[in-house]
Amino acid sequence: MILLSMLAAAAVPVEASKVVISDDMRCVTMFLVAAGSSKAEEQAGMVADALYFMGKSDGRSPDAELAPQTSALITSPDYFSKQLPADAERCTKEVETMSQRLDSVGKALDALSKAAAPAAKPEPSK
Repeated sequence: MILLSMLAAAAVPVEASKVVISDDMRCVTMFLVAAGSSKAEEQAGMVADALYFMGKSDGRSPDAELAPQTSALITSPDYFSKQLPADAERCTKEVETMSQRLDSVGKALDALSKAAAPAAKPEPSK
């Protein structure tokens, strides 16, 4: 599974001061760590959220080395006590905002499809 391979790759220690860690990769890491400690029915949503941020990261820096960023994060001394909670708050807010935008798009598409659908013909009475 992608989650296990990402976390395994991240387990290799990397000197954090030599790695530039993007905010998007902080979110990828946070959602993967959270998915790894969540119930099975919650993991898919968290992996989807991680993929959203991975797509953002890849769009900005397609050739970036992702595993060193993740490794530098989870092996830093204050990651779980300080950085992870801060990332969780920031990343979750962004996902909520994007979810609301996606919901708006879905409602607009639904309205357009209803407007474009031919009117139903009444059933002839017997």
